[in-house]
Amino acid sequence: MSSNRLAVLIGAIDAAVFFSFWLAIGVFVSDEPRQLLIVLSALILPALLVAWRGLIDVRLALAGMGSSRRAARDGFLCGALSVSTVWIWTFGYRLAHAAGNPWDDVSFSDPVSWLIILVPLVVSMMIGGGLGSLHGLVLFELNRRLVKVLAPGNSSAAGA
Repeated sequence: MSSNRLAVLIGAIDAAVFFSFWLAIGVFVSDEPRQLLIVLSALILPALLVAWRGLIDVRLALAGMGSSRRAARDGFLCGALSVSTVWIWTFGYRLAHAAGNPWDDVSFSDPVSWLIILVPLVVSMMIGGGLGSLHGLVLFELNRRLVKVLAPGNSSAAGA
């Protein structure tokens, strides 16, 4: 099997594992089918990101440059970025439709408003980054083992 095909295959496996895991959690916590549809649509872009990172992980592993530290760092960055994107998108929606909710009288020139906005954002980014690091480490180990099984002729790939 060529290295490009192997990388695409393992990237697809990573995306399927990620998508299935979070979809199962979404099924478990959703009360109605409409919520499940929202969870399903919200998982598509992160699953594509996981597939792309899996492809890069395999290429680095085959070149002998893969490391768990890099996987954890990249996972943290992707997780924090994903969470902050969703958080800012949700905040913008709530701010745009602020009639009758706590954001009705927000003033961006007031430092307290910035504190109220930024503290939950930073906390959310830390949680998302921690989950991203965990995903990065788990998928790095999965990829390392898959490369060892699917590319037995390449002994340097299994090292890392």
